Amino acid sequence: MQSFLAKQQKHFMIYLAVYVALTFLLIIQVFTHPQFDGDDFLSADYFISQGLAPHVDFFDAHPLFTNYFFAQIFWLTGSSPSSLILLSLLDIILTLFCAYLCSAIAKKNSFRNPHVASILFLSSYTAVGFFFQRYDFAAMLGILLFFWFEKPFLRGLTLGFLILLSPITFFAAGVMGLAYLFQTFREHKKKLAPIIVGLLLSLLIWRLVQYQTPLAAMYQDIFVFNGSLGSYYPVPFLEFFFFTGIFEISALLFGTVIIYRKWRESKFVSLAAVFVAAMLFQILMMNIVYGLFTRLKMPALVPITVLMIILISDYKAKIGYLVVAFHLFLVLLAFTPNLSLPLLTDYALANELNDCVKQDATFYYDASPPENVSRVHLFREPSEFHWYLRHWATRANITLPPTAINDSYYICGNTISASAIQCSEEHMQSLQNACNANKLSRPLWIPVRERLRQVID
Repeated sequence: MQSFLAKQQKHFMIYLAVYVALTFLLIIQVFTHPQFDGDDFLSADYFISQGLAPHVDFFDAHPLFTNYFFAQIFWLTGSSPSSLILLSLLDIILTLFCAYLCSAIAKKNSFRNPHVASILFLSSYTAVGFFFQRYDFAAMLGILLFFWFEKPFLRGLTLGFLILLSPITFFAAGVMGLAYLFQTFREHKKKLAPIIVGLLLSLLIWRLVQYQTPLAAMYQDIFVFNGSLGSYYPVPFLEFFFFTGIFEISALLFGTVIIYRKWRESKFVSLAAVFVAAMLFQILMMNIVYGLFTRLKMPALVPITVLMIILISDYKAKIGYLVVAFHLFLVLLAFTPNLSLPLLTDYALANELNDCVKQDATFYYDASPPENVSRVHLFREPSEFHWYLRHWATRANITLPPTAINDSYYICGNTISASAIQCSEEHMQSLQNACNANKLSRPLWIPVRERLRQVID
């Protein structure tokens, strides 16, 4: 008995050390790498906090339902860049919560190693992405909540939001929802009513939150415009294969084996298989319609990835931790951490820049800042904050502000009207020097990929 307790205590201490180390890595990563499309979502948060309606008062090609909730941070802090730190802390909390959900779902379904699910989640892209304002990660949280909840009403509620959150999961969540309803109808007909009530309530909440935006405007921007982006910005094969291809194919291969073994005996596995198959089918269709490699790049695939992570926890511990090591290696290669935490410096610079620029300033940001140099964020009314607006604004029925500013002044990735600057020239030059010195982390995978390209060519 004593030896058993000693072994349990030893395992507890090992797991505790692993979770502490991965949480520490998560915090470093949150303040190392700028978020994918982060400027767009932060701008949307700020605009919403000012009472502006997406797709009406400002253009955005993303679904922004969840941004109404993140916008409350700007409502509390105003345009203070301290909101950036609060949003980052919220991302850390939600990421750790998702890691817990992975382990809880694995345990609920009697998988062999629930800890593998949470550790793999924290070692994988799912934790490095950590930007829950993006609909991909909101959908990832949605699919986890759907499988975590037991009560039919809550499952219906989360299923409805999952269908409405993202154009990438719209079809997959709908197909999985039909399979879930059919499964419930066969086994527990009385549970259908609360599921449907939850679905209808989610639709009502979704519409009430975005009551200012016509459905036609959402469809035009999110489905028509955003769906066609893949045909204009194709991903080169080498960029797709390394990192997304290697990463996702490995997860799918391991997860598919478990699906094959357990889809008949496990409701979770069967529904997860339906979701994954439907989403892959939708992406295949998008590649046929819009061009090769459309929506195949991360983070579009994270809702699939998180299900594969849970399934992998049913392998023997040695195999599970081998996958953990492989994913962690890929992630550190593609998202190399930087202990100097450059984004914290960025936030301080944003605070200084916002104090030096008038509230009614005319500005637009640099579409292609120098490599590894971040663009310091300005919180102002809508202007040309989407770089592709110049080419596609007419398609979105948006009137563009002038792309040229007569008395232009460039500072930290922003072109601002010189008359809007209210700090001394010496102060602004010092600020620009600080921006130049604050180098972002250059991932190790970039020189590796460049070397591979040379070898192939």
